[in-house]
Amino acid sequence: MRAYTCWRLFLPHFPGFAVARDIHLENLESVHWLSNSRSMSVCGWAVLAVAVALGYLVQANLGTLAYGKELGFAAAEACALHQLPTPCEDLTAFRPGALFAGGGDLWSTFALGSEQAVAGAIYLVEGTKVTPLPILGEPPKLVLHGIYFSARSRRLYGVNHDEATGESIEVFDVLEEDGVSLKHAGSIRSPLFANFALNDVVEGAGKDEVYVT
Repeated sequence: MRAYTCWRLFLPHFPGFAVARDIHLENLESVHWLSNSRSMSVCGWAVLAVAVALGYLVQANLGTLAYGKELGFAAAEACALHQLPTPCEDLTAFRPGALFAGGGDLWSTFALGSEQAVAGAIYLVEGTKVTPLPILGEPPKLVLHGIYFSARSRRLYGVNHDEATGESIEVFDVLEEDGVSLKHAGSIRSPLFANFALNDVVEGAGKDEVYVT
């Protein structure tokens, strides 16, 4: 014997909806079981979709960070040890086969103050050849930390730890008229830049915008 149940469903006055409708459900227990089964199925597919999305994001992130990349050492004869006046803490790509290196006596600066540090320089590194670059203008004493070259603006930026003039970002125009040289374009300072607080710098959307850590 079949049992019938009648439900009256009241809906608000929205376009496309009836005010009231009679719904006749046959075999209510079977309908409830079917509804629960469908809900569980939907939840299962939702969990699976989330898991697949997370897996894809993890794999994409690993690929971006290049965790699977294998690096090999160059032959010993391809390397050279250069005795420079100061260590070079950072490098930035300039052009194929060439880098800029920022020299800064950071050890002495952090331990004794920048006044006791050996003045640094900016070097052009080409293979095993390292050349100190001439600088036009009068930048402060160079105690360089992070550096960044922008191929778009042809500018070189460097975090500088000179206590005499204050923590700064030094900006240089890169010139290539007769070899490579630099022209000091200016210094960026701020009350927010405490001594030895800055680490690295990059150019923003244009040459008048930088980001610093």
